[in-house]
Amino acid sequence: MSVKSLSWRLQWKGFLSSLRWYELLALAFFVFVPAVYAVYDTIYSAPTDVRINRQIALNSELSNFLLSVVEPEGTSVLENPNELGLKIRPLSLVTIKKPFYTYLLNRSNANYLTAEKITWETPRPCIVRFESHEKNANAASLEACLAIVPSDKVGRYVYFTLRYPTSPVVRHKSGENLTNVDRVILSFDSARVVNLVLVFEPPVLAAARYPSQMDRFKGIHEVAAFLASSPERALRQVNGQAFESTDPSNGKTFMTVVGRIDAALLEPSSSFLQASWPTSTMRGLKIGVEVYTRTSSGQLVKAIDVAPGQQGSSAVSVQDAYETNVASEAKLEVFKNEGGINQQIWSSSDLKTRRVSGDPEWMQRTKEDISSFFSGFASTGPVTVSRVARLGSVGNDISVSLTSPPTHFLEIIPRTTKWVFLGTMAWLFLVAVTRHATKRQQEESAAEQLKIRLTQTGLELRQDRLDAISHEIRSPLQTLLTKTEHNEEINEPLRRMKDAIETISDADSIEDGISSLDVVCERTDIALFLSDYVNDRAEGFQGLVYKGPSADVFCDLDDIRFRAVIDHLLDNARRFLRDGGAVSIQLAPEKQTITVSVYNQGPQIPDNKLSTLFKVRPRSEKSGSNRGIGLFASKRYLFLMGATIQAKNEVDGVAVVITLPKL
Repeated sequence: MSVKSLSWRLQWKGFLSSLRWYELLALAFFVFVPAVYAVYDTIYSAPTDVRINRQIALNSELSNFLLSVVEPEGTSVLENPNELGLKIRPLSLVTIKKPFYTYLLNRSNANYLTAEKITWETPRPCIVRFESHEKNANAASLEACLAIVPSDKVGRYVYFTLRYPTSPVVRHKSGENLTNVDRVILSFDSARVVNLVLVFEPPVLAAARYPSQMDRFKGIHEVAAFLASSPERALRQVNGQAFESTDPSNGKTFMTVVGRIDAALLEPSSSFLQASWPTSTMRGLKIGVEVYTRTSSGQLVKAIDVAPGQQGSSAVSVQDAYETNVASEAKLEVFKNEGGINQQIWSSSDLKTRRVSGDPEWMQRTKEDISSFFSGFASTGPVTVSRVARLGSVGNDISVSLTSPPTHFLEIIPRTTKWVFLGTMAWLFLVAVTRHATKRQQEESAAEQLKIRLTQTGLELRQDRLDAISHEIRSPLQTLLTKTEHNEEINEPLRRMKDAIETISDADSIEDGISSLDVVCERTDIALFLSDYVNDRAEGFQGLVYKGPSADVFCDLDDIRFRAVIDHLLDNARRFLRDGGAVSIQLAPEKQTITVSVYNQGPQIPDNKLSTLFKVRPRSEKSGSNRGIGLFASKRYLFLMGATIQAKNEVDGVAVVITLPKL
């Protein structure tokens, strides 16, 4: 066990052992009562509330999902979830409601049209994006859409649109080698492989009607198609136009190609026209795209290379709408009503990808294992909400449902434990407030006790003065008065002397004598004072040391009188210091007081003498000339500074302790 851990345990144990009875009572009220309620809430209230809240959340998610799958033109990806279900898919033929091919340049607009005036929006549901991940600076991204219309009245066509960044296009000239010009290669891979080479030529209508204005049509191109295996002759089965436009957000030039392909070119069989449309062959086509454009230096390079079957990102999909709007990861199911029977046409359970969270994989798997373990302790069953989506283009209604998994016990714990947490916080706050109040009361009590000790010291000083007068003057004077009682000549002056002594006594003579010396207290750094004092006296006082801070401990004192007090104490300490002993001055700042101790190694003072150490001793005692006047004066000086002094025996000597108020 580490030292830090052991220290923490000891502190926690000390805290528990210091709890008072009312704090334990508060603990029972603020912690155990919420704990009992939490158990009740877990069993009865929480599961129902969680079920209701989950139902509200699922309804909100389902509404957002249904709104997100509707396109601006009114179509919905739910109309074709089999083809538009996944957000990652290869380029293939997508079923749409109506053809999007049109001649961008036609007879009605040829007299004014320029490339900048063309607006084109590709149907988003069929768009697949391919982003280049190559380090090649010439690599580019591609948006592609290839679609078919099952009920196409015009015929059986494959409609396509491509958009990619380009430099100014070099048009193909009749008879020119296809490999020398900008081109697009569409690859259709099924039972047979068909590679179509698309090149750009001047628009036929513009050349016929406005030959002198061909500069106006420099960004508009006619698309000519050739079989890669027979590049000599253009194909009539492929029609298309293209235009260049500038993206204002980045200033890049993009080429948009719009066209259609006669499906018979891709599936030349005798039974093609008799088979249902689209045929299984057309549905199974794998499509690839290659784009050759020029660099800024004019070099022709392959800028885009999408192999048949290569995966791209769908512009819109059921999966993307689900992952974006259903944060709860509830199970989504799409049903189509056919003949009164709901048939499932899409389910999120079929998704093989798992959502990526910010947690490490091991943590994500641990959460799944815990969730699986607690599934046996489910507090509520699954919650299901459903909605019918009436789509105008679909003959039968489509219904969508969201089903959440059962509510596990672990999901209810955060709600129930909050009561215990809040109760614990309230109890800790109460303990902190009460202990702060108690500590403040103790500090105020300590300050009051200091005032009482100062008052008691004043009374003791007065009593000491009276005792000194009584023993030193009154007793011998009374003896003289008694002996000269019959000698009026001598007795009368003695009586006058007695009256004078009484007057002096009333005037607090000894105290007044000491008090006649002014005590002027100022804010003083006592740590710096004592440090300098010991340095000054250390040379002539062997063994004298100072222990304590060197500065920044402040109090009010008269440094002259305080120096006299320390001088008296050091003289006494030296007088009783044993051979080889040491004397130390120790400074210990506390929260409200400052303690100065003068300690000497020497004989201890009898316990019955400690209380009289600072009193003036009468001459009748066997004390010689040392009657304790210095200690008495020190006590009086300190009293006038608001401080107290006392002596106490230590293990190997005596310490005189001065206590001063701290600033």
